[in-house]
Amino acid sequence: MSKTFPGCEDCWHNYHCPMPQEGYDYDPATCPYLKEYEPKKKNTAGECLRQRVIEAIKTVHDPEIPVNLYDLGIIYKVEVKEDNRVYLLTTFTAPNCPEVDNILNNLKETVEKVEGVTGCDMEITFEPSWCPEMIKTDEAKAELGYYELIK
Repeated sequence: MSKTFPGCEDCWHNYHCPMPQEGYDYDPATCPYLKEYEPKKKNTAGECLRQRVIEAIKTVHDPEIPVNLYDLGIIYKVEVKEDNRVYLLTTFTAPNCPEVDNILNNLKETVEKVEGVTGCDMEITFEPSWCPEMIKTDEAKAELGYYELIK
C-alpha cells in the first residue's frame, strides 16, 4: 500500500504510485504519474464559485453557433481571485467575429450576476487559435457536425 506523498493527498497517484516509499525526495510537481491524472480539485469556496460561474457561462451562446461558449471551447481559463473577482481568458472562433462586443457584454453580465462574484475581468487571446478539437463535449461536436472528433 502506498503512502501519501506531499502535495498528492487528493489524487489518483496517491493510491497507485510506484514511486519509492521512503524519503519523499522527489518533487510532486514533476511526478510523471501526476501529469497523466489531474489531481482532484479541493472543494473550497473559490472552487464552488468557479463551478457556478462555469454553469452560468454555459447559458451564453454566440448567436451564430448553437453551442454554449464553454462547451464550444473558447473559454480558456476561469479563475476566481481571492476577492471573488472572476478572470476569464477567452478567444473566438474567428478573429473577425462580428458579434465580439455583444458576446463579451453578455458574458460579463452573466458572470457578474452569479451570487458571490464581485466583478469580472476578461482577456481575449488568439494564442492558441481556436480549432474544432477544442470543443469540450461530444454533444457539442455532434451539434456542429464534427462527428469524426467523437471518440
